Amino acid sequence: MVYPQNSAGLGNPWPMNFTLINTNYQPLPNGSFTWQLPVPLGTPVCLEASTNLMDWTSVTTVTNYGVPMLWEHLYSQPAEYFRVVAQ
Repeated sequence: MVYPQNSAGLGNPWPMNFTLINTNYQPLPNGSFTWQLPVPLGTPVCLEASTNLMDWTSVTTVTNYGVPMLWEHLYSQPAEYFRVVAQ
């Protein structure tokens, strides 16, 4: 998970809980992570995925409403990389 380093959040960091799930929608062992993102309240961000770190695909856009965010993503091969991009 990557979030721009020069992004200065206001107030408390936004917790994002990321979980990789299998095709039966069960969490993978060691597939859950929590990040504290510096996203100001009311700010939208784009969740993106990539298999090569060059070409990124938007998964969805979400807004920080002050509650922890859960991102469940279906595990796939090849490996995927993830990032959060400020809007």
